[in-house]
Amino acid sequence: MTLNRDEYVKATDAIRGYLETEFDLEIGSVAADQFVKFLEENVIHLYEDQAIEDVRQLVEEKAWSVDEDIRALKGMKNK
Repeated sequence: MTLNRDEYVKATDAIRGYLETEFDLEIGSVAADQFVKFLEENVIHLYEDQAIEDVRQLVEEKAWSVDEDIRALKGMKNK
């Protein structure tokens, strides 16, 4: 996943704000940039993998539901 420039700025601002609010810790923009890069390289893929699996399961459930509906319609036609 790659963030566009606006998203990247929002992410670094959010990190800086969070650390300042929660931990009374001020970090500069370079440190925030490095932290965002760390998240991109080491953490975000875990969320992406889970999101993909969630979507796969949802699509599979919907496909089975459509299949059941089609079989029900076919059964009604044959009566």
